[in-house]
Amino acid sequence: MGRKLSFDQLCRLRRLRKARRLWKKQPLFAYLYMSMEYPGYSYQEFLDDLRRRSKPIKRKVKNDMFRYGRYARIRCLINKYERTGNPDDALAAMRLVRVLRKPYRVLIRIGNEYIEYRFEAFIPIDDIEGLCTSLQKCLTETQADEIVNAFRKAHRGI
Repeated sequence: MGRKLSFDQLCRLRRLRKARRLWKKQPLFAYLYMSMEYPGYSYQEFLDDLRRRSKPIKRKVKNDMFRYGRYARIRCLINKYERTGNPDDALAAMRLVRVLRKPYRVLIRIGNEYIEYRFEAFIPIDDIEGLCTSLQKCLTETQADEIVNAFRKAHRGI
């Protein structure tokens, strides 16, 4: 099975587990109960039993912003600003950051009427821009609906 532990090691391990369990249940009286059960048990040993033996695992903080469709464009604009120093790129990136998690609103004009479509924020911005250019060529509302339905079907599950 595993490594065989000596009787001393087993007793120390049981004492350690019991100290931690009592500390979780009754932190004020844990030392009192432990000192009653184990004669000669000092407060320093109690604190040592409560101490973590291994370092806590540092977990990498997950950045969920990359899931959003506008994030790639923001990174591109920031890199462009760092290379050129053009403040317009930084301002454009700031504008996109403000609307990063908001859904896309696509507004098209057919004749004298305006039609608005909403899309999830997870769709890449390049795909939304391609949709906008294809919707500009539409002459009727049914054509626009067909294009939008095909687009939604292609981007389902993003």
